[in-house]
Amino acid sequence: MEFLVERVLDAARAHAFPRAFAMKLTRMQLVAFIRIVHLSSALLEPAMPSSPNDGSSHKKKPYLRIAQFEYTGAVLFQRRIAGRESSPFGIFPLILDWLSHRYKFDYTISMGENVSNIVEGGSLDQPRAIFYILSGARDVITAVVEPLGPPSRLVDFIHPFSYSKLSFMIPMPGETQTNVDAVIKPFHFWVWITLALAAGAVLVVLRCLNLLRITRRSSPAEEKKTFCSNIPMYLLATLLNQGGYLPCTLTSMRMIIGAWCLLTLVLVNSYNSTLISYVTATRRAKPLVNSVEELVQDSNVHPVVDRGQGPESLFLTAHSGLFKALGDKLRAYPHSRCNSTKQCIDAVKSYPPQHVYLNAQQAIQSVLQVEYRNSRKCKLVMGVDLQRDFALVWALAKGSPYLEKFKRGTLVLHELGLILSWERRFKPDTRPCLSQNGDYKIVKNTNIRPVRLTLSNLTGAFAVLAIGCLTSLLAFLTEKIV
Repeated sequence: MEFLVERVLDAARAHAFPRAFAMKLTRMQLVAFIRIVHLSSALLEPAMPSSPNDGSSHKKKPYLRIAQFEYTGAVLFQRRIAGRESSPFGIFPLILDWLSHRYKFDYTISMGENVSNIVEGGSLDQPRAIFYILSGARDVITAVVEPLGPPSRLVDFIHPFSYSKLSFMIPMPGETQTNVDAVIKPFHFWVWITLALAAGAVLVVLRCLNLLRITRRSSPAEEKKTFCSNIPMYLLATLLNQGGYLPCTLTSMRMIIGAWCLLTLVLVNSYNSTLISYVTATRRAKPLVNSVEELVQDSNVHPVVDRGQGPESLFLTAHSGLFKALGDKLRAYPHSRCNSTKQCIDAVKSYPPQHVYLNAQQAIQSVLQVEYRNSRKCKLVMGVDLQRDFALVWALAKGSPYLEKFKRGTLVLHELGLILSWERRFKPDTRPCLSQNGDYKIVKNTNIRPVRLTLSNLTGAFAVLAIGCLTSLLAFLTEKIV
């Protein structure tokens, strides 16, 4: 400390500070200032883990051997490559650094083996990550471990530092090339039914009024036939916005025709304004599944999970409910457990689509971010099960003296809001493909000019024309034959 004080005083005098400031700055004030700065930096700046072989004074501190496993979600853990060395960053290292400063211990971090290199003896009852503690190789596992089932009997868990929704990922539904039903999409099915009933009712009423008028005036039969045949054509012409003429002077008939014209005015304008949206809209096929329940019920769709992580243990050890059904599907399908996240993503993107990737929400958000960054396209969709949560915890050896300290420290971090702040900092940015409400959307390029209407957009209109021509041909042949 004395050496540091002398260096600071020399620096203050050498950098042209006012002489009065250098003289008035007492040694006691400077010592207090240095202690405050040192304490602040110890609480705010992450410190590099020290090795137990260092020759510094920190060698007297107890140290913990940490096994750290890379988790897909950026909110939990990521890896950064700097030259030939890989250094962890994310929420896990920040929590470890804070705990080490608060409870005065050193630690060494070693990356866990890849999932494909399963430690001998690892099984569902003794997962690969927990086996590091059972073998005595490590004291703490900073991995996403589910605190239920057989692992809870082998190791101790701290309080959950985060919760995550159970989510699933499916391929983006493909675009349909045909647009035949665009001409009927502007109106709901029951609107068309009501319109047909209304047209039929108006036609019947007009015919009855016309027959009553003809009977009272004893009009010729030819005039009656001609006049009655004009009513259906008039109704159809007004419905198609073509107009028409009816040579009638009866007030009751004019009132009904006026009401029909008002109805067609509203319907035709509503139809025309809505039709262009359905003609130019991008139509997509039905999603592979809409919920986890549909995944369980559909025998042609298979779930896939990361081997050795929390979802696998949670599903395979469940004894009832939806998770047990998912575990049964995992056992029945031989390729349900992936050795890496990339293998699961490749299965989801394979054709024909029949795989659904299950994981925590943060993990799937990270996958969406990486996929969009690589392809600049939204090829995957995330769905969230709002009724089920994952509790994300760490594991310590049985009887560890740091169990209560880690539990207390986790609660303090929650009270201070630091974990929430770190989650926001490392939350994957999925806005290009996922809205704030969790709905997927298509990325629009503002530099592209408006797309012209293509034949696929107007397939429905030409289909109606073809049907009309075919009907006319059949009517013509019928007239010739008869």
